[in-house]
Amino acid sequence: NRFAARLFPKWTRSCDGKIIFAFDPVTMLAALASGLLPKNPWQAPSDSYDLVFVESPFSERMLVESGYDARKIVVGGKPLLDEVFAGVSDPAFVDALYGDLGLPRGSAFVLCNVEPGFEHHYASWDEHWQRFQAVMDGLRDCGVPVVLSLHPLCDHANYRFVEDEYGYVLCENRRIMELYPFASVSVSFPCSTNTLAELFGTPLVIYDFLGLTLEDDSRSDLYRLPG
Repeated sequence: NRFAARLFPKWTRSCDGKIIFAFDPVTMLAALASGLLPKNPWQAPSDSYDLVFVESPFSERMLVESGYDARKIVVGGKPLLDEVFAGVSDPAFVDALYGDLGLPRGSAFVLCNVEPGFEHHYASWDEHWQRFQAVMDGLRDCGVPVVLSLHPLCDHANYRFVEDEYGYVLCENRRIMELYPFASVSVSFPCSTNTLAELFGTPLVIYDFLGLTLEDDSRSDLYRLPG
């Protein structure tokens, strides 16, 4: 690895005091030998694509700022949202959604995107619940219903106590993308679904226990949205 890093310095990047490769250097050597290694192995998506479809202007801007050819980029939205956009103007869809939440039709609510710190194995059990409790306490006095959306890895049984302890709604059968068009405000950890806030014009408040949105963090551009 050290030999490959010295021989091909453009294959590496420095991160948190360590030198890392874009891929396993043995795989990169094999790709180089077979003529399949791109000129910039760090570019994602690869420069070899003819077209790249992205879901939002935010994604497009990130690619252009990284040096990607703007002529290859098409802002096509998120295909999974086609059903959601159709449902927004369908009274039956709207009635069913509010019925699932147990709220009167048209009610204002706060959408809370729960961070899966324990489920994604970057926080201990105790750390995860301390952070979760802090967010729940912070939402207690917001004055409107709070609807919790869980990551698919989360076990709903672990979170049902919020319904009795806080009076919040634990949404178990609706995806976060279905809830966004109707939410008055979104409260979320740094998450890829936060681009939905830009798409639907939903005010977004980010709670960030890891400092990923700090201006000087190396990954802040992934999470800092306009406004």
